[in-house]
Amino acid sequence: MLSADGGEGNGRPISRAVKTLQRVTADVADETNLDALEDVSAAALELQLTTSARRRALLAARPADDEGPDEWLDIKALAKLINLSVSTIRHRPPDWIPGRRQHVTGGKVEWSKRKVEHWLATCSGG
Repeated sequence: MLSADGGEGNGRPISRAVKTLQRVTADVADETNLDALEDVSAAALELQLTTSARRRALLAARPADDEGPDEWLDIKALAKLINLSVSTIRHRPPDWIPGRRQHVTGGKVEWSKRKVEHWLATCSGG
């Protein structure tokens, strides 16, 4: 497949949208109607705004690369972080707090600190 730079380039495959835009760009280069060019310009601006908004949404949903490895909390550390007793946590359903892992039945249970902190921020609205 061709890449966005027209050759092998960075190896990213060209999307249908990019192929369409390349065809439209070639058509616009020969356009002589000023009204048609104004319409294309307005549509291009709308496309740019939509594309920028979509990129921001995708980047916001992606975890930051510099977060480093996640820390895993045992039940005592989790209880301290969320300000509940160990007993309260044990008597709740296993999926009540997100980020839980247990490699084998009866084995040690741990929680992802990153997921728990995200859950706390979501619950508190901040």
